[in-house]
Amino acid sequence: MDQHSKNKYIFLILTIIILLIGVYLRIQLLQYNGFFEPDGFYHFAVIKAAINNNFQIPNYLGLSGSPIHTKITEPYGLYLVTIIPYYFLRFFGFSYYDIYRVIPVLFGILDVIGAYYLSRFISKNKLFGLLVMLFVAVSLGNVSKTMALVYRGDGFVSIFLIVSLIFVLKIFEEKSIYKKIIYALLSGIFLSLCSLVWNGASFAILIYIIMILVISGISYIVKKDELFKNTLYVVFSLFTWFLLVSIYQIYSFIKSSNQALLGSSFILIYLITISFYLILYLINYFNIFKNNKARALFVATIIIVGSIFILIFLQSLVNRIFVYNGFTQTNPLFKSIQELLPPTYNFAIVSFGITMFFTPMSWFITLGMIFQNYGTVFWLISILGFIPFLLMKINKDGSWFDSEVEIKENITSQILVLASYFAITSYLTISGSRFSSLFSIPLAIFSAYGLYWIISSISNKNRQKSSESSRNYIITPFIFLIFLLIIIIAMSFAYVKASPSDGITNQTLTGMNWISKNTPNNSIFLTFWTEGSLIEGWGNRTSVIDSVGSQNATKISNFDLWLVNDTQNNSIFFNKTMGAPNYLLVRNYWINYISGIYIELQKSPGNFDIMNHENEETGFSGAIYNFTNLATGFYANVYIKNQTAPINKSIVTIGDKNGTYQLSNVLFYDYSNGNFSEINYTNNGYGVIVLYNNTYVRNIPISQAPIEVYVLNKALFDSNLIKSMFMCNVQSCAINNRNITFKLAYMNTDMKIFKIDRNES
Repeated sequence: MDQHSKNKYIFLILTIIILLIGVYLRIQLLQYNGFFEPDGFYHFAVIKAAINNNFQIPNYLGLSGSPIHTKITEPYGLYLVTIIPYYFLRFFGFSYYDIYRVIPVLFGILDVIGAYYLSRFISKNKLFGLLVMLFVAVSLGNVSKTMALVYRGDGFVSIFLIVSLIFVLKIFEEKSIYKKIIYALLSGIFLSLCSLVWNGASFAILIYIIMILVISGISYIVKKDELFKNTLYVVFSLFTWFLLVSIYQIYSFIKSSNQALLGSSFILIYLITISFYLILYLINYFNIFKNNKARALFVATIIIVGSIFILIFLQSLVNRIFVYNGFTQTNPLFKSIQELLPPTYNFAIVSFGITMFFTPMSWFITLGMIFQNYGTVFWLISILGFIPFLLMKINKDGSWFDSEVEIKENITSQILVLASYFAITSYLTISGSRFSSLFSIPLAIFSAYGLYWIISSISNKNRQKSSESSRNYIITPFIFLIFLLIIIIAMSFAYVKASPSDGITNQTLTGMNWISKNTPNNSIFLTFWTEGSLIEGWGNRTSVIDSVGSQNATKISNFDLWLVNDTQNNSIFFNKTMGAPNYLLVRNYWINYISGIYIELQKSPGNFDIMNHENEETGFSGAIYNFTNLATGFYANVYIKNQTAPINKSIVTIGDKNGTYQLSNVLFYDYSNGNFSEINYTNNGYGVIVLYNNTYVRNIPISQAPIEVYVLNKALFDSNLIKSMFMCNVQSCAINNRNITFKLAYMNTDMKIFKIDRNES
C-alpha cells in the first residue's frame, strides 16, 4: 500500500473517531425521560397535535393558553424536522417521541461534517480539516444545543446556513456565468430554510448583508475587480431568499410578525445594501479614485454617512432587528431567562475551551465581552481581530505537515465570507449565551486555521534544520498537536455533565403522568410558565401560561404578583384573563425562581438571601449549617439537635456585620410527606426555611442527610409562594380564605397539585 492510500485510511479512521466522540458527547441526556427544557415540551405538544391532525400543523395549540388558545408562532420547519422523518420511519416501528429526542444529535453531526466542507474552501489540508471537525465535535457551545432531548431552532439552523455559504463560495470559484446563477439560486434556497426552522434566522440574513458590504468594499479598495463583480451574485442570492420567504409567509409556514427583516423591513435594508454596491460600481467604472488610500477614504465616508442616516431616520428598524429580535434583550421577561443574558467569561471558557485562543480574533472577542454594552467598541475590537487572518498566507497546502506559510496579504473571498460569518455570530454570542452553538462553527474554522498555521510554521523551521530526506521535522509539531488535542478532548469530557433544566426529574414527569390520568380532559392549570409547557407536552392538559405560546406579560405579571404577595388576596383566580383555572401546580424547585420573578415584576425583592447549605461535621449530636454571603454581609447558623427523630427543635440565628438578630419564624418542611411545623419568634424581619426528607433523617445521621436551609426576608417568608410550596397540605393550607379553597389532590417530593374550589357568590 502506497503512502497516499495510507493517508486516506488514516484520515478516514480519525474522522470516524471524531464523529463517534461527537455522538458520545451529544447522547448524555438519553438516560433521562422527557426532554431537556420546557420549550421542548411545548414543541412536542405541537408535533403531537400535528400528527393527530393527519400530519397538518394546526394554527392554534389547543392546550396553550386560556380562555383563548394561543397561535403557534414558530415556523413550521421547526416541527417538520421531526414530522418528515416520522412520516417515513413509522412503518419501521419508530415513534415520533424517539425521533424527536435524538434528531438534534443528527444535526450536531451534520454541523461537524458541514464545517469540514466549508473549511476546505480556505485549505484542503487533511490536518486542518480534522482539526475543524474535532473543534466542532467537542465544542460544548455546539453540544449544548445539539444534544439529544434539546429541541430548538438555533440547534437546527447552522447546517442550512453552512450549505448556503458553501454555494456562495462556489460562486466565487466558478468561471461559468450559468453555474454562478445556479449556485446563487441554491444559496438562496438553503438560506430560506434557515428562516423556515427558526424565528431568529435574521442573523443569517445579516451575515449576507455584511458579506456584501465587506467584500464589495474591500475588493473595490484593493482593486480586485473579479471579486467585486462576483458579489453581485450574492445580491441575487439574497433576493432569491426574499422571494421564497414571501411564499412561506403566504402559506403561513412562517409568521412575519415573529421574524425581523421580512417584508418592508428587508426591502429597505436591501435597497441600502444595493445602493452601496452600485455607488462603488459606478465610481470604479469611471475610475474616479486612482489609489488605494483615496478609495479607502471614500468607502469609509460612505459607511459613516450611511450609518448616521440609518441611526437618525431608521432607528425603529434598527430596534426591530437588534433589540426586539434576540440580539439584545430588554424585555423584563427575557431578562429573567438566564440563557438570554450576556455570557460570562467562565461560560465562554466552558463552551469553547482553549480553542478560543488559537485565533487572534478570539483574544479581541474576549476583550469585547468587557465592552458588551458598547456596540461601537465591540466592532472596533472585532475588526482588529480580523487583521491577522488577512496576513496569514499559506502557499503550499500539503497533505499533513508540509504546508509553507508566510506573513503576506491574504484577502480572499473565502476569508471575507467566513469573517462575516464570524462577526455576526460572535456579536450574537456576547449579547446572549444561548447563541453559542451559532458561534461555535466559524470559531472552530478560524481556530483550526490559526493552530494549523502555527504548526506549519514550526514544521517549516524544523524542516530547514533537518535533512529533507528525513521526516524529523514532523516530530515537534506532531507532539505539540497531540498534547493540545488531549487537553481539548479532556476538557470537553470533564465539563459534559448534562441534566434536564429547571429541575425536571422523573418525579416531575410522574406528576405530569398523574395529571393525564386523573384529571378531566378539559382541566385548566395555573402554574409558572416553565411548568406550563410540561403540563401541555407531557400532562396533555391546558395551561394558562407556558414557555412559548402563552407568555402573555399580563398573565405572567398577575401570577408573579400573587406569588410574592404576603396576603390572602386570591382575586387572580376570578380574573377572566387568567382562564378560570381548575388546578394550581406548585413545585419545590420554585424557590430557585425567586430572583427571576422579581426581575419580571421589575421590583426589588429586598433582602431575600437564598443560601444553599454547607454541611459542616461537628462533635455535637446534631449538625451545624453555616452560611455566608459576602456580597451582602449576611450569615446564618442552624443547629439541629436530634439525629433520629423528625426534626422539630433547633437553634437558629441570623446576623450581619452589625450583630446577631433574633428570627421571626423558622419553618420546617418534610419533603417525604408534606408535613410542616413553624416556630414563631418575637421580632425581626427574617425567616428561615429548613427543608428535609424524614425518610433519610430517621435512618442516617442528620449531618449526612439531604437538608437545605434558606434565609428569606419576612415579606417573602409570608408570601403565597412559600405558603403554597411549604405550608399547604391535607390538614392545613395557609392560602385558603372564604372566597377560595385549595384542596391537595396530589403530591410527591417534587410538586403539589391543588384542586381549586371557588365561592362564586
